Amino acid sequence: MTKDGIEIVTATGRGEGRMTRSATATYPGTLFFNVLSSGAKLAFPNHIIRFNEYEVDELGGYSFKSWEWK
Repeated sequence: MTKDGIEIVTATGRGEGRMTRSATATYPGTLFFNVLSSGAKLAFPNHIIRFNEYEVDELGGYSFKSWEWK
């Protein structure tokens, strides 16, 4: 959101988790970005698609990686 509150970027994600042999849960998925305004300040993320991978280990540690579709 911009400081003036006029432009807002939202992200919608989808992923499915699975357990690995090392007791780590992996969630590969996608993120879709959309700008909820007609201004030009935040127009750059509109319709960007990113692939991501979220991993959680047995102790609660996690990592998140994300790549832009080009």
